[in-house]
Amino acid sequence: MDFLPNPQPVDHLVVDSGGKVWAATTDSGLARLDGTAWTFFSSSNSGIPLNDVTAMMEIKPGEWWVGTSLSTQAGGIIASFSGQAWHSFLTDNSGISGSEPLAMALDASDQVWIGTRLQGIDIYKLGR
Repeated sequence: MDFLPNPQPVDHLVVDSGGKVWAATTDSGLARLDGTAWTFFSSSNSGIPLNDVTAMMEIKPGEWWVGTSLSTQAGGIIASFSGQAWHSFLTDNSGISGSEPLAMALDASDQVWIGTRLQGIDIYKLGR
């Protein structure tokens, strides 16, 4: 059995369209199990904005959205990962509230629904 190294809190688990396991960790960013080894995406080795990942979902094969949280104050950042590059969605470039994201879902109209800790629900239309 493959265990996440250095046991740590995991907020969310997803099995992607290719069968890989992804773990949203509290302190180490996003972790991916490729069958035998874990790969970590953290703020020190990738473009993920923060290491406290609170929510995640695969929008389409190979494209991820993650919710990250500020560890010492209220708020968070949504980021997308295309398999190559990260993009952060901030209040000034997307209209997203900046509140800590807790849950995400994609509807049939390509809208991302983001449940937040303090601002209710943010809705982002893909392709903006």
